[in-house]
Amino acid sequence: LLEGWWAVRGGSVTVADGAMVFTATGGLATIACTGLPRVKGSVTLRMRFRSTASGPVNAYWNNPGEGSFKPERAVPVPVAHDGEWHEVEVTLPVVGELNGVRIDPCKAEGRVEIDWIRLTDAEGKPIRSWEFE
Repeated sequence: LLEGWWAVRGGSVTVADGAMVFTATGGLATIACTGLPRVKGSVTLRMRFRSTASGPVNAYWNNPGEGSFKPERAVPVPVAHDGEWHEVEVTLPVVGELNGVRIDPCKAEGRVEIDWIRLTDAEGKPIRSWEFE
């Protein structure tokens, strides 16, 4: 159901009504997916997102063999926590090969839903997509 995504901290994640649902318990909330196709260079992360939580939203990337996502790789995701659906897009400036993606969807209690996520390479070719159905 979650197609490789899991809650790292700050809440629990499941699939409901065709979306990944993260129930945030407060503080830093983190979801991640690793073992992605090992493409080189920048990738574009697109997602359809709605939230009743609050706080900044960031996306990160890591390389094969790295156990964590480095703070200096945080890319702000421009999205409002207004309970409405938003399609957002950010470029992750991957250096070397891609291994994983992390999304910090909020920093407070609330419900975050992600309808779909799509990753494409620098040329716009699909790398991986998740529909959460």
